[in-house]
Amino acid sequence: MPALPSHRFLWILCTGCLLILFALWMPLVVIDSHGSISPSQSQISNLKTAIDAFEVDTGRHPTNAEAFSVLVTPPPNTPDWHGPYIESIHEDPW
Repeated sequence: MPALPSHRFLWILCTGCLLILFALWMPLVVIDSHGSISPSQSQISNLKTAIDAFEVDTGRHPTNAEAFSVLVTPPPNTPDWHGPYIESIHEDPW
């Protein structure tokens, strides 16, 4: 007759199974409770895409002095600028 597993082993096994189930269930709850992407997340995503396109065309990112305005209007002495990369820069919603 095989030996029965100890209570400690069963406790660890059950706890591990519960943790795995919780890890699989939690993202579903977070997705459902936040349903849609917030306007801020959408604006950040659009801004990142515009900066990436600017970098591909010009070979550099906007400088601190230029800020995001170079995504809408061409900076001087940048012949590879093929924008505008974004329609306008919106006010920070926060």
